[in-house]
Amino acid sequence: MTSIVTGLRERKRGRVAVELDGRPWRVLPADVVVRAGLAVGRQLDRHTARELGREVRRARALAAATRTLAASDRSREALERRLTRAGHPAAAREGAIATLGRAGLADDAVAALEPEVVRVRALLEGQGATPALLRRLAGRGFSRDTLDEVAGSFAQEA
Repeated sequence: MTSIVTGLRERKRGRVAVELDGRPWRVLPADVVVRAGLAVGRQLDRHTARELGREVRRARALAAATRTLAASDRSREALERRLTRAGHPAAAREGAIATLGRAGLADDAVAALEPEVVRVRALLEGQGATPALLRRLAGRGFSRDTLDEVAGSFAQEA
């Protein structure tokens, strides 16, 4: 049995409330609604429902990847591993990483950098691992694990 989209209502924060057959159904991200081609009067058949599901999974993976990049730079490989561990399906991971790549937010230039531990050690040489400096480096995206490791080695040397 297919249902008919009878209403699309804009909500806060880029969300859209979808009505099927005159009843509230789901609240979805606006970009998912657009990419799935939902429109008032369109039938929500099996094919459209599958497409909608794929777009929802892709949007979730993209949001997770974006949050990961906001915390620190990562290569495509690192993003792939992170999304895999989080349980995002392969197609959703690939779509999210491709979207970020087209936007210039995910590339493999990060892979060419020195390892994070080496970069932190270089920044701390001559200054020591003061709490203020460690907080500042954490705020710039260095991982807490790396900072703890390097700070511990500086403490042992002292």
